[in-house]
Amino acid sequence: MGEPSNLLRDLLNISARAVRLGERLDDPKTFLDLLEGSRRLGLSEEFCRRLLGLLIEEWERAEGMAEKGEDGLRLRRFAARAMELRKAGRKIVRLELGEPDFSASEKIVEAACEAIREGRTKYSSAAGLTELKEELASNLSDRYGVDLKTENIAVTAGGTLATYAAIEVLSKPGDSVMVVEPAWPLYAHQVRRLGRRVVRVRTRVEDGWDPVEAIQEKVSKLVKIIILNYPNNPTGKVLDRRSFEALLDLAEDYDLWVVSDEVYIDFCGIRRLRS
Repeated sequence: MGEPSNLLRDLLNISARAVRLGERLDDPKTFLDLLEGSRRLGLSEEFCRRLLGLLIEEWERAEGMAEKGEDGLRLRRFAARAMELRKAGRKIVRLELGEPDFSASEKIVEAACEAIREGRTKYSSAAGLTELKEELASNLSDRYGVDLKTENIAVTAGGTLATYAAIEVLSKPGDSVMVVEPAWPLYAHQVRRLGRRVVRVRTRVEDGWDPVEAIQEKVSKLVKIIILNYPNNPTGKVLDRRSFEALLDLAEDYDLWVVSDEVYIDFCGIRRLRS
């Protein structure tokens, strides 16, 4: 038993040191200085980012700041239970998933059936069908007064994959990603799964759910992405022009990306909502 006990003691010591180091890395300047030092030593920046990210994650876990099952997977289980109760005859009012209470239009149903009958059931381009991207580019260009090309469009299997891909492409391990809450739980779950750090920005009904001031208080040079969801579920909040432009100015000042999940943009009753 001697060797396993010694090994366990060494692992616990490493964990304790990781917690202490992680706390020091919470400071953006310290984190960036360490990355600069790693470059001077000729070390791989990606390796250092992953290592520093793990240290921060261990510190958050030890301090009780890490997620404890309150993520999208738990939400899915909750939704599955709601469906089971409904099938059993219980009257259930579902407020957990942002799902419309109407079905797809008859035109969409017929188009899908026709595509299947034509044998269009094989792999397509990874970024989506060219014909679909052409229609999307034209529609969005007209809607927002921009000039989008097909190469600006990527079609994904649902919005969850789109946000996952955006986080992976626009940030690196160890970077921070802001999630404005209330929010779809999978945002934070994806950020952690990709080795990035979640910075939660909580909005309040007393402030009209406006996120600008809360974001300004928490933004730092470590933040590379702000994830927004407006029109928002569940608050129904729509950003006004002042807030919209303030966030764009902040993004430019800090050289960060804004990932805007606008899945509810056609349900808010405003014809030409800013995007």
